[in-house]
Amino acid sequence: MPHLGHRKTKLRNWPVMGLVLLAAAGIGYYIIASFASGSFVGIEVENGTTSCGAAVANNSSASGGKVVQFSACVTPTPTATPAPTPTPTGGVKPALSGSMDRGGDWLNCIQSSAQNPLPVTTCFNQQIAAKSYLHAQTFEIDWSFVEPSQGVYNWQYIDDAIAAVAGRGMRMRLKVETGVYSPAWAKSLGGAPVPFQNSNTYLNGEQTVPRYWTAGYKAAYNAFMGAMAARYDNNSSVAEVETCSVGLVSCESVLIQANDITKSDGKRNGQHLYEAGFNDSLHMQSMVDDLNYMLSVWHKTRIVMTIQPFHLLGTCPGNCGDAGGVPQITYDFIDGNHVVETPLGGNVTVTGLAILSPSQALFFHTGLGPKEIGGTAAQPTGDATTIGLYNYVYNANGVHNRSNRVYAAPLQTETYGRLDVAWAPALNYACGLGAISVELPHGYSGWEKLSGSWAFGYPTVHTDTTTLSVLNDANACFIHNGTLH
Repeated sequence: MPHLGHRKTKLRNWPVMGLVLLAAAGIGYYIIASFASGSFVGIEVENGTTSCGAAVANNSSASGGKVVQFSACVTPTPTATPAPTPTPTGGVKPALSGSMDRGGDWLNCIQSSAQNPLPVTTCFNQQIAAKSYLHAQTFEIDWSFVEPSQGVYNWQYIDDAIAAVAGRGMRMRLKVETGVYSPAWAKSLGGAPVPFQNSNTYLNGEQTVPRYWTAGYKAAYNAFMGAMAARYDNNSSVAEVETCSVGLVSCESVLIQANDITKSDGKRNGQHLYEAGFNDSLHMQSMVDDLNYMLSVWHKTRIVMTIQPFHLLGTCPGNCGDAGGVPQITYDFIDGNHVVETPLGGNVTVTGLAILSPSQALFFHTGLGPKEIGGTAAQPTGDATTIGLYNYVYNANGVHNRSNRVYAAPLQTETYGRLDVAWAPALNYACGLGAISVELPHGYSGWEKLSGSWAFGYPTVHTDTTTLSVLNDANACFIHNGTLH
């Protein structure tokens, strides 16, 4: 952070409403306030220094929100990136539509004994059956398998997956997982690997993640992504590629899993990230950089980015954990792609986002299920924050976002177990929302064995007595929705 001189700088009693994002050029800090009403509490910069990370100054119910300090502490160094690939002839490929199989998640093909992956073709042959209600396929693989040594690429796994998908008359969404799944050499860029407790996948336990917010990591990942784009952008079977550079345990860029505790030292993930130089402004900037670069090298392939309320790091040091998600930050991020707009109640936009082709970027949500429609014992009614996210982003129920644009909606369901009896209403909800594709959960074929009557609203409101009819109707609805974009 540039020196401010031996003086005290105070920002106090600034009335705000909704969301304010204040970016001080050349100073290196950001302030965000989310108030239903009230005043900005402010920060103090003493003797040219300020604390790193997000400092929650007020989260009382009376304030209606939080005041959070985004401290970059240093001016980010411009990231050196490979030159963009030449723009190929032809337009952007059609987005995927219909119900999607995510059995191509290669993690499900790991043998339990030594975690050695099965051959890709074996994985697909074991997991993917020809179903009348499936129209597209996801393939997910670890970065460490594709670039085990820096600059040395093994494309065979992806090539085999493309051949398997194309052989079934499908197209694919390609995900290359980073974070805990990054190669060891990448985890050491910009500093030592960061300890990280992963509670979400088959790798459950203490692992490490790279410093994805550093210039060295970004340059290396961009070199990899540029090489992958040069190889697959013209491949008609690869319809979409997901942004994953910022993910820690998945491609969900806004999540930080900061509350999970590493067993070796009892520290939260958030504390480890903070000590490695992480803060909220660098997190946001990394998302911006990732999406911008993806769109500079993929010219024909759709880019899919996962969205949820943007998760903030808690007060560091001290209470350095996940401070929760703020939907308004995500709204500003998305709307900034398409129009110059003003955040809720503020006067500065989320800057630096330059979508080259608005129609090429799709925003993806991964939690379709009871949180949207309720209906289970654990979630009897829908969650207001989640429903608000859907309504805002996809203009549902006449709630228009600031760009006044109906976004195409690729979705992914909750896991099979969490969907419980809500699976048919969730698909119906997605149909009415305008979803163009929905990734079904692992184990979706179990739905074929269920019995009972399942109401569905497409093509007309009716009640079917077979689950297969619901699955076929849902697939048809998503394909139809895709023709409207």
